[in-house]
Amino acid sequence: KKFLTSIGTSLRILEEGTPWSNKAELYIGLIKEAVRKDMKSSNCPLAFWDYCVERRARINNLTAKDLFQLHGSNAYTDLTHDEGDISNLCQYGFFEWCYHRDHNTIVKS
Repeated sequence: KKFLTSIGTSLRILEEGTPWSNKAELYIGLIKEAVRKDMKSSNCPLAFWDYCVERRARINNLTAKDLFQLHGSNAYTDLTHDEGDISNLCQYGFFEWCYHRDHNTIVKS
């Protein structure tokens, strides 16, 4: 307790034995809830759930958080020292239709 007081923080005891006592479980729960929301709102087939989890994890890792350890950055940049880009994930929602026009294809009438 003396060490915690000297660095300006306090000890917070969580309920032992509960899944929420582990920080990883907290973030997994947040990602699961976001995936559930994306899957329901997009009416996506259940077979694509893993792509949705991957998308949500990427968004979570590339979004800046208010954590002292990250110094105002995000987890991806802190780990790789490379700026991450989620612009391709923000343009469209999950399982949203988009159309592509191939200019190299010749259409015969």
